[in-house]
Amino acid sequence: MHIIIRNDSRKNRIVVLLVKKGVRITNERVLPIALWIMFTCVMFLPAMHERYTYMPEILACLYGIKHPKKIWLPIGLLVAVIPKYLWTFGVIANPIWLQAATSVICVATYLMFTVVLWKELFVITGETAYDKNRE
Repeated sequence: MHIIIRNDSRKNRIVVLLVKKGVRITNERVLPIALWIMFTCVMFLPAMHERYTYMPEILACLYGIKHPKKIWLPIGLLVAVIPKYLWTFGVIANPIWLQAATSVICVATYLMFTVVLWKELFVITGETAYDKNRE
């Protein structure tokens, strides 16, 4: 199967990176890749609010169920957004310190998940996934 990707396509950069590095997108890898792409959109696109984190939260929970040793991902993400839900329903106030704390937790969770995903996709016991697939 050949994948044709235009060089000037900006929205397919992650796919280009995965294809260039020789990563095979298997059924096992679809969930973490989809979660990372959605989490990246929520983190970096302008005007993204908590209401847009529904899908990453659901995927993070599925990821935590599938990989029990990585349960920290859905916990970190949910700890970061639960205060916003409680504020939306009028249960708690939304002081600036709480906003800062949830932002730090969300960014830390995103960075840790990015590192873990990078290691899973590109590093296999000291050799790259590209070298492993070429053999």
